[in-house]
Amino acid sequence: MDAGSSKSNIRRSKRPWMRPCITITNNKARKNSMKGKEKGNDSIMNYIKKAVIITLFTTLAVMIRPCTAKAETVKGAFTITEGDSNCSYDSNLLTITGDCTVKNTTQGTTSDHIKIDITNDCTVTLAGVNIESSSAAPILINIANDKTLTLKLSEKNTVKATGDNYAGIEKDGDNSGSLIITGEDNGELKATGGTKGAGIGGGKDESGSNITIIRGTVKATGGSGSGAGIGGG
Repeated sequence: MDAGSSKSNIRRSKRPWMRPCITITNNKARKNSMKGKEKGNDSIMNYIKKAVIITLFTTLAVMIRPCTAKAETVKGAFTITEGDSNCSYDSNLLTITGDCTVKNTTQGTTSDHIKIDITNDCTVTLAGVNIESSSAAPILINIANDKTLTLKLSEKNTVKATGDNYAGIEKDGDNSGSLIITGEDNGELKATGGTKGAGIGGGKDESGSNITIIRGTVKATGGSGSGAGIGGG
């Protein structure tokens, strides 16, 4: 081609598919699309954050929820933590007829005493009983024929007869039911009879029978005279 020529030797194709393809990008639409995606992502993240926060608060609420204390009922000098319906109190005597847990209401000794009178197998837990009685056995037990009382020891328990003829825990020989004493790892019992009374067993001139100690720390001391540690008075 001559330098001065105004004609072009370039031949343009009349075939449309041979023409260069030109793509026009709508920047505004693209920006709106990106904003939509960002909003969608923000919504997902907000949902996740809320779910995490709710989960954390629920977990904390469960962790710091106060423990529900067992209902306690005060009867005379004693507190019943379980089995209140099996216990009654009158004139310094707590009578127990079924499963229950009992302890002194306040620290120190009491002159109130306990009678356990059962006609069916049951468990009575001593969870911190401290009795010194001069007018009766600190704990008097009557068990129906062929029935068993399990006396479970929890914490330290002390019973002492300061009057003559009474055992610390009195279960006379003519009482044909069985007494089983057992305890938790920290369960202790110290039982002392009055004059001529056993630590655990019979009062004056009474034998003691069907008494079994399985577990726990038990110290039984008979009163002066004929009282045995465990056995007859």
